[in-house]
Amino acid sequence: MKRLWSVLLLVVIVLVGGAVAQRTVDAQVLAAPPSGARLVIGAGMSNMSAGASVPGTEDLTEHPRVFAFYASHHDYVWSGTYPVFSNRYKLGGGIWRLAKDPVHLTQTAGVGPMLAMGKALADALPADTIGLIPCAHAGDDMTAWIPNGLALIPCLSRIREAQQGTGYATAIGMVFDGGGKDAQTSIAANAFESRLLGLIADVRAEIGDPCLPVVVHELPQGLSPTTYPYASTVNAALADIPNATSCAAFLTSIGKVTIGVHYDAASMHAWGQDDAAALLALQ
Repeated sequence: MKRLWSVLLLVVIVLVGGAVAQRTVDAQVLAAPPSGARLVIGAGMSNMSAGASVPGTEDLTEHPRVFAFYASHHDYVWSGTYPVFSNRYKLGGGIWRLAKDPVHLTQTAGVGPMLAMGKALADALPADTIGLIPCAHAGDDMTAWIPNGLALIPCLSRIREAQQGTGYATAIGMVFDGGGKDAQTSIAANAFESRLLGLIADVRAEIGDPCLPVVVHELPQGLSPTTYPYASTVNAALADIPNATSCAAFLTSIGKVTIGVHYDAASMHAWGQDDAAALLALQ
């Protein structure tokens, strides 16, 4: 009889412990930014979605006031040097979680600028909660961001969905890093600026703010002129964005280090700090 009671007690302890653990996980996964959160959209290509470095301790350390709007299947499995997801253009099913890298759905290594930016914004705005809305997709050119494009449609949907359940939330900006693939052909490079301006207009229309602050990044330094013969054309277009539209800033990539064509983790952290400062200056 004593043995039976011991077994029953053990079962109860396991069940209670599991329930507590599950509630802890649920609280972490299902928590949402409070009403009044400051939202930032990350758009572009692979250097926005993730760089060349596997996340370290800093990248996996959550900030209590920095959330990201993940797809519900964002739990990932590391496969050598990158996390494996399914369907990067997924629509719907998003969920707010405390942010950690990789913030984006990606199959590159995992460290992007958004987490560092979110933490810098939270430190600069101690009364506010930051909500990150990841929209970038590795491997795309700007045709993915034109109306009905494969990246634009889920991005606008994600913005719409992310704003639901956050009460009164204010979008304070969008950060864009991309253009490498467009720098490979003259047709794409020459169309780059008009397409980027179209993306900015579409996001601003979705948000309902014609002066939503926008920060754009210069392409990485030292790109191969053989592979990226029109990098100067794309960079000129990026540098012209603050002249072509209001409430925008262009940031140089000088001083940022790449591994191949992707920034290393330290440079991603630096980009995040620069992005936060630029967005705050545009408010």
